[in-house]
Amino acid sequence: MKKVILIATVCLPLSICLGNEFTGLWKGILDLGNQKLNVAIDVKESKNELSGYFYSMDQSKNPIAITSIQQNGKRLKFEIKPLNIVFSGNLKQEKIDGTFRQNGMTLPLSLKRSNGNILNGAPKISLPEDTFNALKGKWNGLLKVGGANLRIELYFEKDKNGALEVFLVSPDQASVKIPASYLEVKSSAINMAFDRIGVKIKGEIKADKISAKFQQGVFNDTINFLREN
Repeated sequence: MKKVILIATVCLPLSICLGNEFTGLWKGILDLGNQKLNVAIDVKESKNELSGYFYSMDQSKNPIAITSIQQNGKRLKFEIKPLNIVFSGNLKQEKIDGTFRQNGMTLPLSLKRSNGNILNGAPKISLPEDTFNALKGKWNGLLKVGGANLRIELYFEKDKNGALEVFLVSPDQASVKIPASYLEVKSSAINMAFDRIGVKIKGEIKADKISAKFQQGVFNDTINFLREN
């Protein structure tokens, strides 16, 4: 099973370099194969110097300080040294086509200028209030993978506006919340999908237990989730 990229939530002092053509918000999709991550950089200029933050919106709402930004004509390079992240690319017609590197992994990444917001929240999913109350809270499960037990957590929450949010967390891999892209509950049957990591969970709710099938690519096994009191 491919692990998600682990990102930190610390913000460190910035090293800033000259430039102004790259200021603003840039968004792109980092394609890991069985997982796609929405990412962004927010570049600002002050006194002819650039500073910026990196976002991985599907993993965390917290900004990550860019350690250094370097501009050479139409070429941009930034580094996040604590995470071993390096991006370099060329600007052409409001798009930066480049390469994202982290811990020996190299991936193409195109960043397009955006006038929207930085953060894309979890998909808004509606459920009747009594159904939400039956699911509300944290559910803990164990998935057997190659002789090891992998903890899987489900969260059924409401945001500050009262909208339902459903997340999956694999704390043994990365303590970040992956938002559900699909949720259906009919009577005691529950069906969920987490498209960003290619996971589908389908099962049955019985009181404080969800007995389910967990599928990710060719991997398919049973898992039981118990509600945490």
